[in-house]
Amino acid sequence: MNDRSHRSSLRSIYYQRQRWIISFFIFFISILFLASFAFAKEIKLTGINNADLSITNSVDRITVKEGEIFTYQIRLENVGPSTAKLIRVKDVLPINFEYYSSSVSSVVYDPITRQLSYNLDQLKAGDFQIILIKVRANKIGIASNTAVITAQTTDPTLSNNVSTADDVIISVRPRKVNNNAIMESDSEEPVLVNSTSALKNRIRERFASNLLIAWIEGDLFPQIQNWHIPCICNNQKQFKLQKGRSYPF
Repeated sequence: MNDRSHRSSLRSIYYQRQRWIISFFIFFISILFLASFAFAKEIKLTGINNADLSITNSVDRITVKEGEIFTYQIRLENVGPSTAKLIRVKDVLPINFEYYSSSVSSVVYDPITRQLSYNLDQLKAGDFQIILIKVRANKIGIASNTAVITAQTTDPTLSNNVSTADDVIISVRPRKVNNNAIMESDSEEPVLVNSTSALKNRIRERFASNLLIAWIEGDLFPQIQNWHIPCICNNQKQFKLQKGRSYPF
């Protein structure tokens, strides 16, 4: 009886330990399953709410003349993984540019703020759209143009939401005249002069407002070649005048 009772007690202990091991194993598997489910759900939800939008702004040329029309290309793209909703694109034109037209009719231009605006309801993952903006150069100088994109959908990468195109250099537009003339950088029409003395006086007058560029045409040009004013164009008839510099007249 004692041996039998002892063996029975051992079996009971063995079965109890087996039950503990099985219970612990089931509990451990359940924890792993719940954790995996929660992690997968989090990934799924994150994917639904994220859309990486990017914008690229480029220009068809970087040197233009006053009055010329040129084109900016704005490219919108949704890298994914989900559809982007309620997209807004903004682009404020510099004072050197005048808005001319857009390839997309829904682009709105505010002449007071100089802002171009474009709204898009949605853009699916992998899709892109190109907007061509034509502007007219209306002021001499160097100008840059920046476009920005935003959306209601969460964007995990904001570094590609802003794009600035290459700087555009706007130079004076030559005007052909039959008479002797000086073309001032801030004037609409050439100022006619009939002698080198008149030209000298005109230059002195304009130094008060810091004349930068002169365009010389006609019979007067050969007479000023010995003034040693640096030319800034290939035809040797456009000069850069610096305020405060000493010229031989």
